[in-house]
Amino acid sequence: MDNIIYKPATKNDEPLIKSLLAKNNLPYGDIKAENIIDFIIAKYEDKIIGVIGLEIFDHVALLRSLCVEEEYRKEKIGISLYKKITAYAHAKRIKELYLLTTTADKYFNRLGFEIVNRLTAPDLIKMSLEFKDYCPSSAVFMKLSLDCAI
Repeated sequence: MDNIIYKPATKNDEPLIKSLLAKNNLPYGDIKAENIIDFIIAKYEDKIIGVIGLEIFDHVALLRSLCVEEEYRKEKIGISLYKKITAYAHAKRIKELYLLTTTADKYFNRLGFEIVNRLTAPDLIKMSLEFKDYCPSSAVFMKLSLDCAI
């Protein structure tokens, strides 16, 4: 698929991003128009078919909402979104990425993330709504030092 456009999300994309996340059982309640600027979307024929985002806290960030419409999952859109968001994180001088997942730990392990104890999370990450409220305590907590990212 050559016609996929990757671009920063805008405030106008917020409802469509939330709809995509809801359809795929991913948390979206704390995503607001003002923090959507740290998200990247994939569009095909004017439809948002993928998204990924960061919740940035100083020099660390929480990787958020990697999601691709089911019918496009074999098109390598997820890895393209991931590479774009890590490049964005480097540009923002992010040193470590963290994430919480209930289903994709093996996928993220292949990308270099390692499972770490939730108790080791930086305090700013612990204060995020995703960490405190939206992801269950059974979610796997993972970390990636960006100097070893793809």
